Amino acid sequence: MKAVRRKETGTVDYTATADIASGDIIKLGSRVGISLSDVKGGETISLRTAGQFEVAKDTAAIGVYVAVYWDTTAKVATATSGTGTIPLGTSTAPALAGDGTVLVDINV
Repeated sequence: MKAVRRKETGTVDYTATADIASGDIIKLGSRVGISLSDVKGGETISLRTAGQFEVAKDTAAIGVYVAVYWDTTAKVATATSGTGTIPLGTSTAPALAGDGTVLVDINV
């Protein structure tokens, strides 16, 4: 059988278990997906699983090209892995302690 292209790389279909807002970060096993639109629970949408995104971060500085995690409780990126965090990706620009966001290449 020949390979049949089904979907553009960097997206996955996801059936929402609750309402999701555009920009929400959703845990997908060991990866994350980012919603590009609002959706009601029970509806299916495409989540982005690749690309660079500017996301809210905690108050600590984050260096360039370091692992970044998503704090699922505080809903911010952090360079500190721990309970309640999931891998988000790699920072592609430094973020100072006072910065409110960090640029992250997700799932990388």
